[in-house]
Amino acid sequence: VKEGDVFAVCRIRKSQERLYNLGFFKDVKVDIEGTSEIDKANLAIGIEEDKTGLVSLGAGYSSVDKVVGTVQVTELNLFGRGQRLNVTYEFGALRQNYEIGFTEPYFFGKKLLFGVDAFNTTSLRSYGNSSTAYKEGRSGGDIRVGKPISDITTLNFTYAYEEVKVFEVDSDLTGQIPESRDTSSSLTSAITRDSRDNVFDTTRGSKYSLSIKLAGGPLGGNINFYKPTLMTSKFIPTFYGFVFGLNSRISYVKEFSPSKEIPIYERYFLGGADTVRGYDYGEIGPSEKGKIIFVSNIEHNFPIVKEKGHTMLSAAIFADIGGAWKRSDDVTYEIGSAENQLKTGVGFGLRIRPMPVLPIRI
Repeated sequence: VKEGDVFAVCRIRKSQERLYNLGFFKDVKVDIEGTSEIDKANLAIGIEEDKTGLVSLGAGYSSVDKVVGTVQVTELNLFGRGQRLNVTYEFGALRQNYEIGFTEPYFFGKKLLFGVDAFNTTSLRSYGNSSTAYKEGRSGGDIRVGKPISDITTLNFTYAYEEVKVFEVDSDLTGQIPESRDTSSSLTSAITRDSRDNVFDTTRGSKYSLSIKLAGGPLGGNINFYKPTLMTSKFIPTFYGFVFGLNSRISYVKEFSPSKEIPIYERYFLGGADTVRGYDYGEIGPSEKGKIIFVSNIEHNFPIVKEKGHTMLSAAIFADIGGAWKRSDDVTYEIGSAENQLKTGVGFGLRIRPMPVLPIRI
């Protein structure tokens, strides 16, 4: 909305949503004030600033990484310029992670996002019936560039360079999981259309994303594959502040010459909090993990505690369905207990959001 524009409620509301989606403000209020001219009004925007910086020392738990200690410094509005900085150290029985990232939303004063990340992660992975089958180490970094095509559509490119190793393989699995040390050089292109009213507390709108990751070939490295992914999310308000959400993801990975196989760390691990709840991480699909994945989640969220119009505590009932397969011939749409059949789960959960950057799911 600009000075002198024709009054339009939908455009004013969109401006209010975009201000809140910055993550800088607790509250954004819009007031329409009269003037001495009968055909003109003043638009007054009242904002309440939020804490954009966070230093945390603590412990967390997830179904994937179990108990993890964290030391984290996050700033969403560095130097008051909208720049983002994140420094993280995580440590635990199954995971150790060092990570630093910086994002400039207006590179050289243009509508161009630029970001860099560096990381060093070691994870203890499961395979088949073994929860401590091998260790996976990743170290490297990436460069991110994003360009808005419209108010709700963005084109992003990410170049990543990683050194990946598989080591300390369980002696009973050495014949199935070879120890390796690879170099991955990849470019991911993605186009995203995001019309959600609030990225932190969505009540309506949708998000669609199509991405293609290409590793090897002209980019170098010794692993060669491509990985297209389609993700969709739709949110519909129902009654009394309840929100119905539908999320889906479909993806596959395929090697190309001179590579003859997809390394285990680029395959899909299905099961757990982000896919089909009620199953352990990697429990669904073949023991050697999938090359094709489909997962869909339906949730009906209802607010319990709200503050200044934003949900601080909510509950959700959900239903999940998904499957992972080695090849296209294995794909089936039947639900059952067989390895190649779809798995389902239903349940109930809580969502706690003390601040935009710290959502907690139980």
